[in-house]
Amino acid sequence: MGGLQDLFAGKNARIGSTRKQNSSAGSSQSVINIGNREIPLTIRRHPRSRSISLRIDTAKRGISVTMPHWVAKREALAFIASRSEWIEQRLAALGPNKVLANHDMVSFCGNDYQISWSKEHLRTPDLRGDMLLVGGEEALIAGRIERWLKAKARSIFADDLAEYCERAGESKIPRIGLSNARRRWGSCSQSGWVRVQWRLIMAPANVRRAVIAHEVAHLRHMDHSQRFYDWMDTIYEGDRAAADAWLKAHGNSLYGVQFSAG
Repeated sequence: MGGLQDLFAGKNARIGSTRKQNSSAGSSQSVINIGNREIPLTIRRHPRSRSISLRIDTAKRGISVTMPHWVAKREALAFIASRSEWIEQRLAALGPNKVLANHDMVSFCGNDYQISWSKEHLRTPDLRGDMLLVGGEEALIAGRIERWLKAKARSIFADDLAEYCERAGESKIPRIGLSNARRRWGSCSQSGWVRVQWRLIMAPANVRRAVIAHEVAHLRHMDHSQRFYDWMDTIYEGDRAAADAWLKAHGNSLYGVQFSAG
């Protein structure tokens, strides 16, 4: 299930210069001046790309551009410049890039819980009503919550996968893996793995389950044909369009939750 691509209404605005940091095959990392801020910029050249696309990189509080190999970098910068006002608004709406701490809110299966730290609490996070209790060293709260969420994700995703495989009549259940991919929510390989972005454990259950049902449907149809979607609708009990709409509207917020300063 592919990642989200943001579309924009063009607006003219002045954009500053870029400062190169590092690059790898097919991509480059730099910093770009938009308004009075230095913003991380990633430019990727993709062989199947036919046009320039831009999305907000929530985790880095930056922007990511994908473009064909034959497009000049100056065209990508002009594309960013025409959307700079929109970019500033979106980045401002994300708020500060802040690591989870005591009294912050964190989502689990679509419900919000307030973090409650105390030396008296157990180190392993524990849900109590609308609170998430966690103990140990206060500076290590975020890491403990991340490990707890991943453990819950591994268990719950595996249960969902087994359920949809049974519905689909699949005798062999693929192995489940947690992904940290930035451009797709799930993937299914012919080698017997289904990988799901672990942050979906924070999303509502119907959204998470739609992604897993999507990957199970790929066990029969390794494409996105009408037959694939008909089969997915057969095994998935929810509203596929509603789940897709939630991801388009709120998916970036899952990446915005920070568990470390890195």
